[in-house]
Amino acid sequence: MALRFSPARGAASFALSSAIRGPLGPTGLTGATGPTGPTGATGPTGATGPAGSTGPTGATGPSGPTGISGTPTANQFATFNNSTTIQGVSVTGLVKGNGASAPTAAVASTDYIAATTGSAIQKASSGGLTAAVAGTDYYNPGGTDVAVADGGTGSSTASGARTNLSAAALSQTSEFIAGYIKTPANQDYRLVVKIPHGGTITETVTRSESGTCTATFKVNTTALGGTANSVSSSEQAQAQASSNTFAADDDIVVTISSNSSCVGMSFTIKYTRTLL
Repeated sequence: MALRFSPARGAASFALSSAIRGPLGPTGLTGATGPTGPTGATGPTGATGPAGSTGPTGATGPSGPTGISGTPTANQFATFNNSTTIQGVSVTGLVKGNGASAPTAAVASTDYIAATTGSAIQKASSGGLTAAVAGTDYYNPGGTDVAVADGGTGSSTASGARTNLSAAALSQTSEFIAGYIKTPANQDYRLVVKIPHGGTITETVTRSESGTCTATFKVNTTALGGTANSVSSSEQAQAQASSNTFAADDDIVVTISSNSSCVGMSFTIKYTRTLL
């Protein structure tokens, strides 16, 4: 027997030499089973098995409703004769419905207005459409003038329209030409040169500061048809009713004669002119 000292254990221990060791004793009893370990991972799915046998056929369902009968032929209208039967109706041209009965052909001028040929404006008439007449059924630019009864003038000119409408021409009666000649002499005085519009002289009025003379008013070289004015210190007016019209670009002239120390002659020439 040998004695060994083991510093790790801090105590003395004995070890038997194999030369003096005896035979092994019998195996001891098995110890108790330990607790069950955790379940392992699920393995892969196996192959699908064979299909089972087909089951028995189910019961027959209920019958559907009976369909609508009837056999329309080609080129016919298919209409309901009643709630369960279709009938064929042959109609030529336009068709109209008749409520409870089968459709029938529409009648021109009763159920519709028939069309006509042509390029003119059309108007409704008995039996369909016919060409409308310019000046009777309608008015077109450059055609027949619109009649007064239809709201027009019946004319394509202003003067014609005034005549048809019994309308007088619009005149301006307050137009006048007035002037003053300080020392009149026996000569012509051109009062207006190339007047810009036409008109009609209706009256000439004169008066002097002193003395007398005769004033003859003219259009260009033509004396007015009325009496010449006897100029004095009293105002005198002479109506003019003939040879008294003038046109645009005419001259208005007064001729002084029989002068007797006339001084400071004033004059007014009244006239009208047409504006329309």
